[in-house]
Amino acid sequence: MNNTQYNVYFDICALILDAFILFFYQRKQYKTQDRNRAFYTLNILLLSSCAFEIISLSMRGNPDNFIYPAAIFSTHAAHLLHIYACLAILIYIIDILRLQYIINKTGRCLIFLPAIILTFITLHPKTSSKIFFFTSDFMYHNGNWHYLIELIPMLYLFSALFILVLFNKVLGKKMYSLLFFFFTSSVITIFISVANLHLKITHFLQSLLLFTALMTIENTELRSNSTTDLFSRSTFLEDIRVLLHTPYKSSFVVIKIKSFQYYNVTFGTENFTKVINSIANWLQQRDCSGHTSYYFGNGVFAVLLVSTDETNAYSEAEAINERFKNSWNNQGFKLRLNAQIWHASIPENAATIEQVIAVIDEPFDNSQPYGKVLTANPSDRLQRRYQVIRAITKAVNTKAFEVYYQPIISVKSKTAHSAEALLRLNDSVLGIVNPEEFIREAERSGQINEIGNFVFEEICSTLSKIDRLNIPSMRIGFNLSPLQCMDEDLPDRFKSILEKYHLTTDRFLLEITETNNIENMEQMNRVFDKFKEMGFSFALDDFGTGYANYEYIIRFPFSVVKIDKSILWAADDNNENATILNHIIRFIHDLGKEILVEGVESEQQNLYLENENVHYIQGFYYSEPLPQSDFIHYIKSFNHVR
Repeated sequence: MNNTQYNVYFDICALILDAFILFFYQRKQYKTQDRNRAFYTLNILLLSSCAFEIISLSMRGNPDNFIYPAAIFSTHAAHLLHIYACLAILIYIIDILRLQYIINKTGRCLIFLPAIILTFITLHPKTSSKIFFFTSDFMYHNGNWHYLIELIPMLYLFSALFILVLFNKVLGKKMYSLLFFFFTSSVITIFISVANLHLKITHFLQSLLLFTALMTIENTELRSNSTTDLFSRSTFLEDIRVLLHTPYKSSFVVIKIKSFQYYNVTFGTENFTKVINSIANWLQQRDCSGHTSYYFGNGVFAVLLVSTDETNAYSEAEAINERFKNSWNNQGFKLRLNAQIWHASIPENAATIEQVIAVIDEPFDNSQPYGKVLTANPSDRLQRRYQVIRAITKAVNTKAFEVYYQPIISVKSKTAHSAEALLRLNDSVLGIVNPEEFIREAERSGQINEIGNFVFEEICSTLSKIDRLNIPSMRIGFNLSPLQCMDEDLPDRFKSILEKYHLTTDRFLLEITETNNIENMEQMNRVFDKFKEMGFSFALDDFGTGYANYEYIIRFPFSVVKIDKSILWAADDNNENATILNHIIRFIHDLGKEILVEGVESEQQNLYLENENVHYIQGFYYSEPLPQSDFIHYIKSFNHVR
């Protein structure tokens, strides 16, 4: 028996910290995932345990304040709530690892059994005094069985630690390290309390660790999308990685809104964000245990259905599909959206994280029927992606890429004024690979900068050869991908290549395609400013195919606007399309930009554009893209160079 008195200030600090965590969590978080609910419950239990501990301590050894029933009740409550808090810690780690869906009823009973037995022992009149009792001098004393109050929490914490170590490969290194520190520290605090009865700091340190978890593991600003407050793409992939290491089946549904950027520009970001939030709110209302919604940005949502059979998962996809057949309404703003709903089962349709990414990154497929739930099968696409990436890597290492050049004709001088450099990949296994395909995979695999450097050096080499043949000075244009435009070191690399070949920047035209994939417009502006200072000129490529071309023309210093071939070809179909082309040409003229039209294939198209006073013409009517030697021969012949 020990007359035990604790330092109450540790518990007061723990109470204040737990209250702050609860307040912050209530304001900033939403409790939709099981792990969020477990964390919330853990917070409540620690807060309540601290409160009752302080009440109990305030009455001990104080005859004026001692009320026997209140002292007994508050002490029992403090002990039991702390035991259940340690049980909540075990449940929290189970929920993070998504193990709750494979634990059967017997397993759940076994988890709760030690706490229930100790509750019975603590509250039963015949055994209660074996845990603790108060003497006539109002002092608290540990009973012979008091060690159970520390043993059961240690059992739960060791179980959590064992599960964490067992499934350590499921979690990322950062989360594993945080959780490992969390549980080992909790165990250590109990040992400290047992070793020094007067230094009971378990509550305080566990509350401190709970605060650390709040700021890291449970921080929704790190785990959520800022636009909708739904969980983010990175959180989705984190949850998927956990599920792929578990034995039960799950499914996910991906919602892809067609023409997201068009809606965003046409209706305004503020209005369309309201619609996006309406969708997010509708999905969030359907969230429950095992059902979690995410927003990846750019009009892509996902719903993760854990431990759900194929039939129920497909029914959920159908429900989402039916909802998208109706308008979305936000504060009187109604809009009906064209969306594709993709359903995939784990592991049948997606057995690896790469296959999951292949599903969510697949562009909107216009070939698929509208209004029907589509079943994703990324295996073939993923195999193709890997083949293309291998072909890119091989071409980068062996410099097997080829640069072709398509002549651009000046309408005024009737000469081959310039050219566009076009990259080609002819792989020994895959054959000719479409440029759109290998450029996309080069961006994803991080090889686009190496390819860009190769292309620029090849162009410089070609211009040097042209200069040595006394051909009049030519300008060559080439595309920069959005990712290249984000690389602030790119201008310096180009500068060193220019110095190597003794060329000036007026020999180049940097072609930029309008895209909605630029995440940091300020960074892109800085890169553009560097290029502009160096003397490079810019062209807006594929004008007429995107949705923000007008904003692009105003925002960036384009001297040339390239009208996409689809606009020219459509003008051949009817007078309305011809009128659109005519207005586009006039609009660019009024801005004082030079006009280059792509895709000219007939004499009729050529004459029409000459009459419209465009500056440059490019297309098969004059020449297809040519390898370097054929291109040099062509321009010598076309420009009558001896």
